[in-house]
Amino acid sequence: MLRASIIKNLKYLFVLCFVPLFARADIGIAVAPQKFDLVIFPGETFEGEIRIKNQSKIALPISVKALPFGAQEGTGEMEFQKPEKSSPVFWFKFKKSEMILEPEEKKIIKFEIKVPPETEPGGYYVFVYFEPRFPSQYFEGSGPKTIPVVGIPFLISTSELLLEPQKGNEFEVMEFSIPEKERVRLLENLFGQISKSLKFVGLARAAQNSEILFTKKSPSYLLVKVKNNDIYHLKPFGTISFYNFFGKKIGELKLKGETILPGKSREFKVNLSDNLHLGILGKFKAELDLKAQSPVRGEINLVGKRPSLSFFPLSNFYFLIFTIIILTIGYLGRRRIKLALKVLIWKKTKK
Repeated sequence: MLRASIIKNLKYLFVLCFVPLFARADIGIAVAPQKFDLVIFPGETFEGEIRIKNQSKIALPISVKALPFGAQEGTGEMEFQKPEKSSPVFWFKFKKSEMILEPEEKKIIKFEIKVPPETEPGGYYVFVYFEPRFPSQYFEGSGPKTIPVVGIPFLISTSELLLEPQKGNEFEVMEFSIPEKERVRLLENLFGQISKSLKFVGLARAAQNSEILFTKKSPSYLLVKVKNNDIYHLKPFGTISFYNFFGKKIGELKLKGETILPGKSREFKVNLSDNLHLGILGKFKAELDLKAQSPVRGEINLVGKRPSLSFFPLSNFYFLIFTIIILTIGYLGRRRIKLALKVLIWKKTKK
């Protein structure tokens, strides 16, 4: 019953590739390393070891367990699955799967992963976790009791060749946008109608230049959604460059994405740094230069044109309107200003 409860709630405790170097629980269990990202050829065996430490004040019997996992669409959170006959959990063999750790005791758990020769190339994902068994007195008394469950994700890629030829479309950008809550849809729809009218009369270039997003102010962050089309997991990274109204580059932000499993997509937020000053003049452009790191293919470039978007902060619009009004008043009243200056000078001269 206890084990079933732990497995059921594992997805609330872990997020893909966010297990710390020593994943600490309330009662003091720690494991290392952070994760295993392996390339193993079919028919070969990998040998490794895991370090575990009991940081609690009581002796703990511990069992080593394994579950296959996938990832939720968009968020990348772990989704644990039931092992089938062909599950990669059966590739694992631990020298010790049951043990007792004394307080502050450390142990090294040796293991091997044997990939069957008939295994198809692709990515296989297993979460190895350590399940403690507590004495009955631990659950006595009032108040909630924390059950520490820590573990390590294994990301295994099988390949016939270490460096396979690139497919050319291993990943794609599904979305590069400003958050909906920061956009002004009324103005965007208005300019969309104007664009259609310009296309109707043949002004295609002007219509293309009018495609622009309106924001209440400078965006607080940008959204990037990436889909993995490959059979291996990958990790996207890159830069977002910003350009002003005159096409001059005015800043750059780094994007460091998390692991995306095969066939899944994941969203990333890129916060606009306080050091990025967009200025107050008109329209701005953001351009995404994205790459990805694959355990088998190495560094991969995005195929096709770089995704980009243009936006116009309304705060800049109000500033421009105010500036135009001041300049207009100054221009229209220049004769009166000159006349007033002449009168003042004439009075001083007369005196």
